[in-house]
Amino acid sequence: MRTLTQKAGSRHDHLRVAVLFTQTLRDYMGEDFSPLKIEINAQEIRSEKIAEFFQCPIRWGAPKTQVWLPMSILGASNNQPPKSTKPMLVSNLQLDDFLNMPQPADTAKLMFELINYSRYYQYPNLEFIAEQLSLSKQQLQRRLHHFGWTFTDTTNYVLCNIAIKYMQQALPIEQIAANLSYKNVQSFTKAFQRNRGITPLQYQQQLLEKH
Repeated sequence: MRTLTQKAGSRHDHLRVAVLFTQTLRDYMGEDFSPLKIEINAQEIRSEKIAEFFQCPIRWGAPKTQVWLPMSILGASNNQPPKSTKPMLVSNLQLDDFLNMPQPADTAKLMFELINYSRYYQYPNLEFIAEQLSLSKQQLQRRLHHFGWTFTDTTNYVLCNIAIKYMQQALPIEQIAANLSYKNVQSFTKAFQRNRGITPLQYQQQLLEKH
């Protein structure tokens, strides 16, 4: 059996698709799962880490990017209980992960990556992001407004989603606020509550109760 995942794109985009598909399967089938083979529609990227990750033959320069699955995977659920108790439906948190995944040549990708990058040095601000894009602050604002976004709302959305990933690791709220470069916990709490409707602590408690 083979599964088509993506038809075109850069070599790194095709590799990311194969990695995402394989990791998703391992999330449900177990970390020891490996595809029959991987075909990638891109020039070869020489890296031992790639071979170590897939643990199966890789064909570069294929007409399409494909992940080949063993037929036994179809009957696994009929013959034995699944290895994972995770729900097969996509949760809101999982959906956020996919929506946040950067895409090539996409304004949302640039904003996500730059906001995520800048928070390691300082709380993201309009001037810093505009400078990285070689734009004036007014030009960046006009570009965002074209999509119906504001810089503040976009920043809060990105940082809150990153915060949820830290919450899954059971990090203290104070540490999460510091990791996101908020001035203090109160600023983080207000921003998160505006974005998600409840406080970070409440959200984390609900999140951890589900695991």
